[in-house]
Amino acid sequence: MAFTHTNKIRYRYTAGGTEIDQEVSKTETGGGEANVSEALGPLSSSPATPLVIDYFNYEEEDQTLSVFILLDGFDGTLKDHAGVVMLNLTDGDPFVWSKNGGTDWPMGASNPMNDNTTSLSITPVGASENDEATFTVRVLFNPRDV
Repeated sequence: MAFTHTNKIRYRYTAGGTEIDQEVSKTETGGGEANVSEALGPLSSSPATPLVIDYFNYEEEDQTLSVFILLDGFDGTLKDHAGVVMLNLTDGDPFVWSKNGGTDWPMGASNPMNDNTTSLSITPVGASENDEATFTVRVLFNPRDV
């Protein structure tokens, strides 16, 4: 069964009383998905303590086709199981990436997935005790033949 993910970005620019709207999208199709939707918090009295999401198993970053990551509620640093920083996330700003036939899209973005990841952690940045967030990950990939 094939899965299809579409990353779509809408740009709205206003200058001199003129508004320009532009929407750009990339669609990828692959054989596997790795998805997470996790409520985080309320944070403890040590709000910078990493929040661990166990059992997020991701084997081969080079098979990744599309990524969507969103932390909604506070800023945070996303790391893999080995503590390698994958992304610095800003509250409510989605990160999107598509392989786009081998040309990273959007320009300046790169695949954040790491080989042999077994868990993810989010370290809140600038958060306070009792803050809450929702963490969403959607990854499309091509599984390797075994």
